[in-house]
Amino acid sequence: MSIKIVTLIIIVLLIFTNGLTDAPNAIATLVGSKVMKFKKAAIISAIFNFVGIIVMSFVNISVADCISSMVNITAGKEGLVSLISAMLSVIIFALIALQFGIPTSETHGLVARFNRKCDCNIWNISGKSC
Repeated sequence: MSIKIVTLIIIVLLIFTNGLTDAPNAIATLVGSKVMKFKKAAIISAIFNFVGIIVMSFVNISVADCISSMVNITAGKEGLVSLISAMLSVIIFALIALQFGIPTSETHGLVARFNRKCDCNIWNISGKSC
């Protein structure tokens, strides 16, 4: 299987994990305090999550620009392996935390993982020491 296909699959898993952990965090207060029924809170959450994607993707890309300026991923296979390792570590952490009921932010975890990466990755493919 091509490394690009593996990367795409891992990206989809990260998005799924992000939705799995963020949606409950967003609506827990509404449902827990009995302000809204679960179904209504879930629908409102889905609508505003979609609106947030549109706004952040097309209207305000400053957050993405800021994050991309902090991260330096090399091109080619090394960069994809670094991306895969970062995403897998965030997915594993989020799913373990979910089992214990600990709220997480996959976006913050991914940025933190990349900040630790610097110019090398977990397998040290680049030959540089961490």
